[in-house]
Amino acid sequence: MKLILRYVKPFIPLVAIALLLLFAQTILELNLPNYMSSIVNVGIVQSGISNAAPEVMDADTMDMSVAYFRVISLGIPLNCWSLCICAAMRAIGKTRITMVTNITANLVNVCLNYVLINGKLGFPRLGVAGAAIATVAGQI
Repeated sequence: MKLILRYVKPFIPLVAIALLLLFAQTILELNLPNYMSSIVNVGIVQSGISNAAPEVMDADTMDMSVAYFRVISLGIPLNCWSLCICAAMRAIGKTRITMVTNITANLVNVCLNYVLINGKLGFPRLGVAGAAIATVAGQI
């Protein structure tokens, strides 16, 4: 027993600090929902943020939103698959592949946005639907 105490004795302050930090983390995590509810209460409910959501959305904006989300929703499974593959690559340490993939996806998105929204290079002018198609194409 004395032999074990001799080896453990230098680490007693570190163990005490670790226990203190664990206790502090537990207390903070228990109070986090209270802090978040205070932020939401003051920031949104009591009009801390003016016009957080529009009172009325006109029909044209609603139609464009629905068109955008219909196209985007078709690409959600592909986006999930892409995110899983990129996470797996990062997990095994191949971060360069994910970086190149993300940069390429963003470049595809930007170029196709220009082409499809505005109808350039012989493509039809699609507006909001073009933005959605470009976003889905960038996610693939």
